[in-house]
Amino acid sequence: LEEVIRLGCAPSYNGAIMMPYYNSKKFPEGYDPFKTFVVTGERVPLYRSASDDQVARYLTWESVETIAFSETGEDIDFGGRWEVRTRGGERGFVDAALLRSIIDYRVTAERGDDGQWRIVTFIAGD
Repeated sequence: LEEVIRLGCAPSYNGAIMMPYYNSKKFPEGYDPFKTFVVTGERVPLYRSASDDQVARYLTWESVETIAFSETGEDIDFGGRWEVRTRGGERGFVDAALLRSIIDYRVTAERGDDGQWRIVTFIAGD
């Protein structure tokens, strides 16, 4: 819960709020929620390869799709980096520690009749 709160909130439906804030946004058409992750930071390097530090460009709080899966359906870890595709179709590698699944824990809160905020959902997965 602390991590979810740390990632901020944004307005949702009927005056509710969602945390993390990016879960209140609409994700691009065709993105698989089980493969979609958000880059959690500013100026996060998108590396050209898994094995060197050559930066293609920097990503800031944007959604990416993981593209390297094993036969078991698990992401393949390239020495702490995951292979991703940006919204624009660019492929590269991002430090896995800076990626967060859009179906990871998230919260919806609503203001009650007494004016107090209450958590109405605290879920992970779909």
